Amino acid sequence: MERRQGWLFPLMVAAAGTVTVFGCLGIAAIVGFLPLLTPDSQASAPPAASYYDALERSSARLVAQVDLVEAQTAKAAAASSRPSQGEP
Repeated sequence: MERRQGWLFPLMVAAAGTVTVFGCLGIAAIVGFLPLLTPDSQASAPPAASYYDALERSSARLVAQVDLVEAQTAKAAAASSRPSQGEP
C-alpha cells in the first residue's frame, strides 16, 4: 500500500472523530444521560423531563379552555332554544 502524503487525510480523520464525539455528547445531553449544571453548580432536571412537564401543563390548560368553551356553547344553545316572553 502506498503511503499517503500531505495533511488532508489526517485532518479528515480528526474532523470525523470530533464530529462523532460532539454528536454523542449532544445526544446524551438531550436524552438526559448527562446532568446539566446551572451556574450555581446545582444539577438541573434533564431537558426531556422538563419538556414533558411543560407539555403536561399546557395540555391541562388546553383541556380547561375547551371545557370553558363547551360550557359557554351549551349555555348559548340553551338560551337560544328557550321561547321568548311574547311567543307561545
